[in-house]
Amino acid sequence: MTKAEIIQDIVNRNGSDIATINAIVDALLGVTIIYGDKIYLIGMGAFHLLERANLSQGPAAKDILVYIPAHITPAFIPSEESQASAVEEAHVN
Repeated sequence: MTKAEIIQDIVNRNGSDIATINAIVDALLGVTIIYGDKIYLIGMGAFHLLERANLSQGPAAKDILVYIPAHITPAFIPSEESQASAVEEAHVN
């Protein structure tokens, strides 16, 4: 389910306008993750931040080294239910 589908589903269930629900979803997902909190959506998975270490890598034969500095990136871990439904759906299609 995409963010747009989540918003549309909430709008259909309670009759609020799309702009209000969009602002709520953005605030929930964006601000919470920025502060480093994990978001658990039961039956779907968890959103959190990962700290990536410095990385230096490149083709050994060419003496070229690419340096990627340490950074923080958002990540998603699907729940067991979500993984099972994705596998089941892949076998059907």
